[in-house]
Order: sequence, then structure tokens, then C-alpha cells
Amino acid sequence: MILEQSRKEPRDDGGIARDKQTLLMGLLINLVIPWGLAVGYSAQSAAISAAAFLAKGILLSIIIGLFESACAECRACSGCQACSP
Repeated sequence: MILEQSRKEPRDDGGIARDKQTLLMGLLINLVIPWGLAVGYSAQSAAISAAAFLAKGILLSIIIGLFESACAECRACSGCQACSP
């Protein structure tokens, strides 16, 4: 325990996992839903692309949240008729 706290490099508090998830979501957003990508180099196209990316990110987050909630409910009630195949 003393060696873990006396290291010179900081401990990982989930930052690496958070960064990986952010990169994966960015990749999924642009590969699965490729609409709204900028084709020009103007400020207007960059703003539209950023707004579309944000909207797609919110949509993907909602879908992931609903899927994880459904899986958690099925694990919680493993004996009920609605969740069993």
C-alpha cells in the first residue's frame, strides 16, 4: 500500500477508460451515423458539423443508456416471465 501511494506517476482514476470510451463513441458516431460531416473549410460548415456531432452523440448515449438499463433489469429479475426467453 505504501508503494502504491509513493509512486511518482499519478494513479489511474478511470481517466484512461474514460478516454478510450470517448474515442470509441466518436468513432461509432461517425461510422454508424455519417451524416453531417463537413465538406468545406468554412466556419458555418464547422459549426453545423459540430452541432450534428453533438446531436448524434446525445442520441448514441440515450441508446446505450436504454440498452444498459434493459440488461440490468433482466439481470435483476432473472426468474420473471418477461425476461426469460
